[in-house]
Amino acid sequence: MIQFKLSRFHAAIAIMAGCMCSQAQDHVGYLQQVQSAEVSLSLVSNKNPSNIGDGTAVVVKVSGSGLLAPSGTITFSAVPTNLATATTVVSAPIALNSSGNADWVFNLAPGTYQIFAAYSGDSDYQPSQSNPLTQTVIGPADFTLALDSGPLTVKEGSTWNGSITATSINNFQGTVILTCSGGSSDAAVSCVQGKPLALSAGGSVQFPIQVSTTGTSLNVISSSVFMVGFGLASKRRRRKQMKALSVLCLLLLIAGCGGIRYEQKDGTPKGDYKMNFTGQSGSLSHAVSFVVSVQ
Repeated sequence: MIQFKLSRFHAAIAIMAGCMCSQAQDHVGYLQQVQSAEVSLSLVSNKNPSNIGDGTAVVVKVSGSGLLAPSGTITFSAVPTNLATATTVVSAPIALNSSGNADWVFNLAPGTYQIFAAYSGDSDYQPSQSNPLTQTVIGPADFTLALDSGPLTVKEGSTWNGSITATSINNFQGTVILTCSGGSSDAAVSCVQGKPLALSAGGSVQFPIQVSTTGTSLNVISSSVFMVGFGLASKRRRRKQMKALSVLCLLLLIAGCGGIRYEQKDGTPKGDYKMNFTGQSGSLSHAVSFVVSVQ
């Protein structure tokens, strides 16, 4: 067994070193690095294609991998596929709601766009950007009216029949009401308007229409000169009056002065008559005018 004899100086140093080691073991520190979680972005449109200025919106859903819903803002951008006809449009930052959603009601010129959503990130989640959504914007929804081809002539006293076609443009859909005016009350020309018809997006409907005229008429007017007192006579006397009346009528006919006269009522005069048909659906209205010739 080997023994060491330490001086008081060396013993003091040994004690101090032991205390320092003990203190170092009692104050060990740890450095922990925490990274923000990733998110996924899904982008959808509530109408595609959309009409210009119709209030269509794109909605982004930000989904986080943690327990807390992502917060922060979304900035949308719409990049046209044809930069020669439109420019890039960028939205102001839009705050996510409590469910992690944000929507942007855009007002873009007609064309095709690639729409992106950029997430700002927050204290728990990293910034991110969505995949592009292709959005097509077309012109305002509307419809057209057109007179179908056919002859525009009618004989006096007859009815002209035709049709008008309403066609949807830019995905218009709704009920179209057709009304008519024109002709001439003095000339007895009138139109028959079509019934309201439902027009579907991209479709067409046909309205049957008519223009009616009035023919010349000949009214027979009977003279009552010989009938005075006939209804008040007795039966025997009426027989005698009938015989006398028959002889008198025969004499008048022979003489060229019959007891019956005629009155002629003219119909629609020959000529051209302008007819106006108007189709209306809400605030939209279109008209078709044409001329019908009465022969």
